[in-house]
Amino acid sequence: LIKDTPSPIDLLLGSDILGQVLDGTKVSLGPGRPIAFGTIFDFTLLGPIHDLYTAPVSKTESAHIVSAQPELEVSTHDIRKSLEKFWESEEPQLHVETTCEEIFRTTTTRKPSGQYTVTLPFLHNMPELGSTHAIALRRFLNLEKKLQADPYLRVKYIDFMADYQKLGHMSPCHPSTFAHKPHFYIPHHGIFKSGSDKLRTVFDGSCKSSNGVSLNDCLHTGPALQQDIVDIILSFRTHPVVFSTDICMMFRNILIHPDQRRYQLILWRSSPDQPLLTYALNTVTYGLRSSPYHAIRTLIQLADDEGHRYPAAAQVLRKSMFVDDILTGHDSVVGAQALQNDLINLLALGGFQLSKWASNCPQLLERFPDDQCDMPKDFDISPDSNSIKVLGIQWIPQLDELTYRISLPSIKQITKRSILSTVASLYDPNGWVTPVIFRAKLLLQKLWLLKLEWDEHTPVEVQTEWNRISQDLPQLSTLRLPRLICTNKLKSTYSLHGFADASEAGFAAVIYLHELDEHRCVNVYLVIAKSRVAPVKNRLTIPKMELSAASLLTQLMIRVSTQLLSHITIKQHICWSDSTIVLAWLKTPPHRLQVFEANKVAKITSNPITSTWKHVPTNLNPADCASRGMSAQSLSAHDLW
Repeated sequence: LIKDTPSPIDLLLGSDILGQVLDGTKVSLGPGRPIAFGTIFDFTLLGPIHDLYTAPVSKTESAHIVSAQPELEVSTHDIRKSLEKFWESEEPQLHVETTCEEIFRTTTTRKPSGQYTVTLPFLHNMPELGSTHAIALRRFLNLEKKLQADPYLRVKYIDFMADYQKLGHMSPCHPSTFAHKPHFYIPHHGIFKSGSDKLRTVFDGSCKSSNGVSLNDCLHTGPALQQDIVDIILSFRTHPVVFSTDICMMFRNILIHPDQRRYQLILWRSSPDQPLLTYALNTVTYGLRSSPYHAIRTLIQLADDEGHRYPAAAQVLRKSMFVDDILTGHDSVVGAQALQNDLINLLALGGFQLSKWASNCPQLLERFPDDQCDMPKDFDISPDSNSIKVLGIQWIPQLDELTYRISLPSIKQITKRSILSTVASLYDPNGWVTPVIFRAKLLLQKLWLLKLEWDEHTPVEVQTEWNRISQDLPQLSTLRLPRLICTNKLKSTYSLHGFADASEAGFAAVIYLHELDEHRCVNVYLVIAKSRVAPVKNRLTIPKMELSAASLLTQLMIRVSTQLLSHITIKQHICWSDSTIVLAWLKTPPHRLQVFEANKVAKITSNPITSTWKHVPTNLNPADCASRGMSAQSLSAHDLW
């Protein structure tokens, strides 16, 4: 049914993914009328529609939209406004990123000490800021009451602020210096990191001023410069000798231009019997929209400015850093020590220091005092109790193994909210325990189909399934994965083997690195895996699911190969599937296939990496358990995975 009454836009899809949603069904509505194409969502109409209805005599433009909520009708004006918001948030983004970069490039300066000074990247047409003194005062008084009621928090907070001022990161200022200029008071409060007594002070740059505009509303976010954590971990697994370290107070070692510090004002006093003073924050402040960009971009600038002195260290800053954490290594102890020295010296040129050192090699820790190490320097101490977190994953440096540490929160009531919160805390960026995570994904899908409220009681069968999953998850702590996947880069031969599989529940892909050493001994390492649950509406046939798994495998193969080729030579890329139909499709010219199959096959066969597709029996396909799900206890004994 086509109506000439506008309806809400639920989702905007670009033409670049049209081929991925078409399922091959096509129904003609007659000459001069549109054709109904079947998609994974439902039918969509393409073609002329002037014969289907009589247009109203009006100068108002009409929109004809197939909506999942036809009962909700809005005006053409509202639709146009929605579209305008969409274009404003999408198309101008390139302009915003370019503008932010231009601001950094033309306004960033450097002190004789080497420290960088940046400016806040304000929007060209930024809205006017209202007053925030009243709300900052109210929130500070509430904070003060909280500090008085919690002596431990009070001591930590006072120490933090004293250190902030002692290091010159904030300075007292009199309101008269900015009374007639735009300025912004930032409310602040403190929280303890989960499972730690370390205090994190939060500066709320999103606090709304008296006219509803926040400081963050006036700032560019900046282009995404952060390296992908998956790629950093992949690279980390290629070096025989590795180390991790942390850039101390990365944000706070970058200065904000003195003329703009009036936008970073706070209220503070250590005791209610002291006068309440205004302070200006002198450095890049955690909590402002532009701060992550400023931090990473400044380090890239340091690599550009001084990288000719320490080229290897400069490359580490560009490729092996995630926020303020660095994970890197070398093929030898001597090389790793030299890289350590270069990193320390390069960062010192910009006013940065490194701490929290950890390594699988004790020689790399000898020079540092204990308080600068993130692990015991004595490798004879029980290693199992000394796993450390690097980029969110657990690493045991003494054993050079990766593992998991599962600590589930106690849940008083099993609801959609509590289950989602727990599942979201299962951090597995490279998919090493994909079969276990897949079980949780299936349960989440079931929860969404039940259309429960966030805090509504779940049915008994859901609670039973969740109890099974949650009781099993701690078993992940028994799993161990070797960190190093390249034991002899010069004398070994390497090939990548990827496996794809699908079931009614979903599909998955997994990649292994095959190493053949000089003695003809073989080592095989799990590198990466990923899974997808099956679509609920317009379910795909098993062959189409298998083809989707092959497409997913191709994407992973390109990613892994691209990352590893900078470290090793890969002789072969072999992809395995247990679907003879998929293998037959891959040998068929796309124009002879239905739309869905044709698009998938075209993507797979146009892979820039030359891959050989082969058949593997289902019982020898390691991706099989990832497409169906498996308990952690079973996975620990699953040799194939």
